[in-house]
Amino acid sequence: MKKTLLALVLLSVLHCFSQTHYEQGYFINNQNATTQCLIKNIAWKNNPESFEYKLTEAGEVQKAHINDVKEFNVNNTYKFIRYSIDIDRAPNDVNHLSVIKEPDWKKETVFLKALVEGKITLYQYEDGNLVRYFYITETMEVPEQLIYKPYKTGSAVAYNTAYKGQLYNVMKDKLQDIKSFKNIKYNKESLVKLFLEYNGNAETQVNNLSSRQNKSSFHVKFAPGISFVSSSVYQSSNTNAGIDMDTKPVLRIGAEAELLLPFNNNKWSLFVDPNYQAYKGEKKGTKGVNYVTPDWELKYQFLELPVGARYYMYLNNKSKFFIDIAYVFSFNMGDSYVQYTFPERVGSTGYSLKNDNITKTTNFAAGLGFSYSDFSIEARYGFERGILHNYDNFGAEYSSLNIIIGYKIF
Repeated sequence: MKKTLLALVLLSVLHCFSQTHYEQGYFINNQNATTQCLIKNIAWKNNPESFEYKLTEAGEVQKAHINDVKEFNVNNTYKFIRYSIDIDRAPNDVNHLSVIKEPDWKKETVFLKALVEGKITLYQYEDGNLVRYFYITETMEVPEQLIYKPYKTGSAVAYNTAYKGQLYNVMKDKLQDIKSFKNIKYNKESLVKLFLEYNGNAETQVNNLSSRQNKSSFHVKFAPGISFVSSSVYQSSNTNAGIDMDTKPVLRIGAEAELLLPFNNNKWSLFVDPNYQAYKGEKKGTKGVNYVTPDWELKYQFLELPVGARYYMYLNNKSKFFIDIAYVFSFNMGDSYVQYTFPERVGSTGYSLKNDNITKTTNFAAGLGFSYSDFSIEARYGFERGILHNYDNFGAEYSSLNIIIGYKIF
């Protein structure tokens, strides 16, 4: 029930706040007519075949397709131009490499994303794991793919790096040192840097759209907090000997490392949140006329390692809500045990049984939080996990509601 309720709350919040903003832009249709409008900016990872737009803030949402649009631009950040180009889709996966060195060209009509516009313009095409770069000069009508292709040769892998020669041939009027092209990597960072060097860094000479597009970034937070722990313990052979312990606050000492992903307006991130907690719960048994239940004690010191994904819902440049889900690894870090003690009673002596074989265990966690500038606060629920499932005589369950205060160190 708790899991269902939490899932419903998270989905409701996501529905309310996850709308992507419509931003000022334009598109040009097949008749060369330009329409000024508001375009839904989703910071495309894959090159799109369509996009959504509105003519006014309160206007109807409409959809435009690649067949009808030659070019569209969102806030001079994401600019896509339609071309019919030759593209090589040979896979880069070592298990599926081609044995042919030369590209296998296919004619396709696509939107290419402009990265650097200048005397020579750099474009990018991305579709899943496929990433290709294209260039066009002032005298060319259609962009040409920069050729990079790994391929099999016997049991080895070779590389067709013709892009280095292509770049030298079109840039040698300004960049004449052929040796410098040998170190150019086939990736966005290296190619953008080269095209900026050739075109010039002044805004009158070059339009560096890539500098305004989403980039990945890495942050570290100090993340202490309080965990409100619920636990239960039981003796497997005696269902009457089990008990729920009182909810208890526990200090949480932790840190978080987060990687913001470079698409969808930096709304998605991956994080790891190592933290240490030390819990001790005790519960006195009860005595009746014909029965007695034991005193229970659970001591649990552990390192918790949540690994998860987070989704941000931006309110403005500084404020944002977020939800996250994580798979949590827990490692015993000290003198941890479950123990029950039967007191002396008529006709019987007291005795105590202890199991200190607290196991490594896992569970899921889900959270909801708010971030402002470098500060954040989150409520994260750790679903129930068993910590003695491998043993017949004892059982123990552990869950927690964590209030986490975060401060970004860098």
